[in-house]
Amino acid sequence: MARRKSPKYDPFALLNAGAQAVGYWVDVKSSWVKSVKFKDGRLSVRFRDGALCHYDNIGITTYLAMLEAPSKGKFVWAHLYHLPYTLG
Repeated sequence: MARRKSPKYDPFALLNAGAQAVGYWVDVKSSWVKSVKFKDGRLSVRFRDGALCHYDNIGITTYLAMLEAPSKGKFVWAHLYHLPYTLG
């Protein structure tokens, strides 16, 4: 049986795709998170229940990691939930 190769990770392609989405709402596939936006160090997360949370001083790598996360809700819980935020 042939061994499957893992997909090649291209951080430049991911950064380029994320950079093109900076400043715009990006709809995500999630039962909890509806869409996300990153601009000027602020990550905005719109939840399906209508809540909008803004997290300041967030790096673009965190935004890119969230876009790539298989579960956006688990990502919020693990990486953002403990951070200060403002409601929008």
